[in-house]
Order: sequence, then structure tokens, then C-alpha cells
Amino acid sequence: MKLLMENWRGYLAENEDKEIEAVGDQAFTHLIKKLQQIEVEQPESQEEIDEAVGLVIAGLALAAPQILEIVGETINWAAKKGKEVQAAAGGRLGAPGAGQDGGTAFGNKLLNISEKWHHIYVTPIEKVLCGLVAAERAVRSIPVAQSQGAAEFGASKFMEAQDKQAGDCDMHDEANKIFHLIVAAFLLAAGVGAIKAFMAAYTSASGGAIAMGMLEAAMSAVKSNELWEFIAGGLH
Repeated sequence: MKLLMENWRGYLAENEDKEIEAVGDQAFTHLIKKLQQIEVEQPESQEEIDEAVGLVIAGLALAAPQILEIVGETINWAAKKGKEVQAAAGGRLGAPGAGQDGGTAFGNKLLNISEKWHHIYVTPIEKVLCGLVAAERAVRSIPVAQSQGAAEFGASKFMEAQDKQAGDCDMHDEANKIFHLIVAAFLLAAGVGAIKAFMAAYTSASGGAIAMGMLEAAMSAVKSNELWEFIAGGLH
């Protein structure tokens, strides 16, 4: 039985990059699909207006609560999968001596996979966010009087907050932060060994799309459940 388990763990170590990559692909594909399904409408109650004003960033307020919910769901899913991958590796994911080449090899794998995810998914996330910005602008072009609830409960305050955001759509920073949140959630669930291996690989790398300072802030945001504060720029 011991030999069987060792062989199984060896097999997992050889194929963990494929398993991890598949988890990320599923997470980001789901995230983008759900964001594309958001419908932007004018708020009709004081609660909706207060929530929108409190979450306003760079042209997004009406869609902000839905974005936050979707990001949170994706983070929970990625964390669950991270724990499953860790369990399948016998609780030694990224640990020195685990698998064929130890933690260093795992860290390099995870860093390379994360760079690949960044290349594939950040731009589509940004495009979806910009689409939501355009949708909000279209909604705001409707006379407030057409939404009696919004007018009654102070929609002018909401519109004022939105009008402070001007210019062409640039949501790259927000998309990049959402990306780092997903990676952070997976790393946290994968365990200390995975985090140490990833950071060691990052230190020895010559640069790339992953920003370690942002990733560390993202991990803090995931642990403290301050997701929107991080996305909106309150946490660095």
C-alpha cells in the first residue's frame, strides 16, 4: 500500500501542472462568462443606491455588487480546488522533496502557469469590465425621471459620483487585481509549501506579469474578505 501511494503521488507530481492549469482555466472561464451575463439597470431603492455609491470605481457602480459577488464565488471555487490539489498531493504540494524535483520545480511550474493565465485572461476580463462601463453610461443617459424610485431616493447623488469618472475606458488595473485575487485564493488553499515555492521561483525569475506586491496584497484581501477595497485601490 505504501508503494502504491508513493507511486500515485509521483504520478500526481508529474501531472500537477496539467491539473493546476485546468483549475485556473475553469475558474477564469467561469468568471468571464458570469461577468458577461451581468445586466445593468438603474437603482430603484435607497439600499441599491447606497450600495452603488459605496462601491463606485472608474465608471462602475451599478454593476459593482454583481461583480463582487461573482469574484467572491470564483475565489471560493478556486480555493476549494486548491485544497483538493493539495490533498491529492498528500499535503506536500510544493514542499521540498515532494515529487520529482522538490519545491523549486513546483514553484517554477506554478509561476509559469500563472504567467500563462495572465496572458490569456486579463485582457478578456478588462474587455468585459469596459463593456459594463459602456452599459452603465447607456443606462445613465436615460432621464432619471423615467425611474421614479431612483429619483425619489436620491439618484442624483449616484449620478454625481459616476460623472466624476471620465475619459476612455481603462480597466486594466481592475482586471489585473481580479486576476491576482484568483491566483492568491488558489495559493492560500494550496498551502504554505505552495506559497513558499511560488515566491522562491518568483525571486529567481527575471520578471513577468505577476506582481508580487499585488499578489501579497491580494492574499491579505482574500483572508480579510476585503475584496472590493483591494479592487478599488484601497489596499496596495
